Amino acid sequence: MPSKVFRYSMLSGQFVFATAILLMAIGCRQSKPIPAEIVGDSMAPLLCGEHLSQCCPQCDCAFVWRTGRDIKTVQCSNCGSKFAPQGKTLPADRVQVTPGQVPQRWDIIAFEHNGSTMIKRVVGLPGETVSIAGGNIIIDENVAVKPNTIATQTQHLVFDSQQRVPANQIDPANPIAQARYEFDADHWESEKRTLLHRPRETSDQSFDWINYRHQRNYPHFNKAADEAAPIDWPAIQDNNSYNQNVGRKLNDVHELAIQLDLKVQHGSTFKIDRTRPQGPYFLTLRVDKSSPQYKIELCNGQSVAAASGTLKTAGEGPFEMSLLFSNIDGRAKVAIDGEVLVDERDQFEGRAIPLDVSGTKLKFGFSDTSWGSVTRCRIWRDIHYFAQAGPPKFELPLTLGQGEYFVLGDNVAVSRDSRHFGPIKKLIGVVQP
Repeated sequence: MPSKVFRYSMLSGQFVFATAILLMAIGCRQSKPIPAEIVGDSMAPLLCGEHLSQCCPQCDCAFVWRTGRDIKTVQCSNCGSKFAPQGKTLPADRVQVTPGQVPQRWDIIAFEHNGSTMIKRVVGLPGETVSIAGGNIIIDENVAVKPNTIATQTQHLVFDSQQRVPANQIDPANPIAQARYEFDADHWESEKRTLLHRPRETSDQSFDWINYRHQRNYPHFNKAADEAAPIDWPAIQDNNSYNQNVGRKLNDVHELAIQLDLKVQHGSTFKIDRTRPQGPYFLTLRVDKSSPQYKIELCNGQSVAAASGTLKTAGEGPFEMSLLFSNIDGRAKVAIDGEVLVDERDQFEGRAIPLDVSGTKLKFGFSDTSWGSVTRCRIWRDIHYFAQAGPPKFELPLTLGQGEYFVLGDNVAVSRDSRHFGPIKKLIGVVQP
């Protein structure tokens, strides 16, 4: 049977279409997978057309970059360093399209629209009312929650403490402080990018904190001020390295996942503080004094959720663990070593609270009597959907009819999708990345 090959191309600099050689009619009910080759940016960085692989010479951060834009200078999204493109060109990603399957929410599909073949992600199903607010997909007035596998596909890494810090971002007077760390205690030491905390000789029941201060590695100005003064510690926004040549208004992103790799000793207490104007909001981890048992508590002035477990590392310690705290899709989630222990609606006195990392609103640390270390800190931002779209614009909210699907591209800033042309009906098949 003849193969069917899809190629996807960029039109008008921002719209991604797919042209298809369909030697068999679309109405064919076969279920045999069809090979497809991606050429475009609509689903980047998960699925890319021909693209460049870059590695920053200052911090070793690896990222991908779109081709065909006459690029003379590349800017590292991690440290902000600028350098001439030096990576190799990678071929377009290839996928399989399986006809005959009924798509579910978050599936990637191929479909026909106005004589072209396109590839997007399904976010709305027949009979549902779809809207977009706060960076999220709203289905029948509720936030659509992505499964963990989809959240992993669509999130963007914004900080990794294991990346090498450029020499010009190291303070000689405080060499253990990386560009995005501020310390409010002198009980920290540094050893090969690991931050070590030593207990104090005397205790005053306090915590030794590290404040995370975000660094935005592109020109940014405070538009609210009378003069164009740089913003010292801006909020995380929905930019990414793949789209650096796309000019648009950026959106602040408040839905994040923070993963801290820790070593803790018996009797240690570790805390993440995301204090809001409404009051304190803490995640507290306590390790038992004589056993590998631990307890965690999520608290906003009163206990919101609690859980307990046993650390995997045997012996007398120190105990190694990976602690994840996220508020993606309006859910407050806590996991240790990949096991989800808390998954609750992200609430503060009945209102959803964003995790705003501007200023000093995200910090973590050990109690003054604890021995422990932070071996790695990683922060991801959630995909940020927005309803703004170039003409023609399709008004939301929208109730889908029978056999209709609402689709969006993961690379929201450059994708032409249901925000422009409304729901789609002519499905070809489900895409397997």
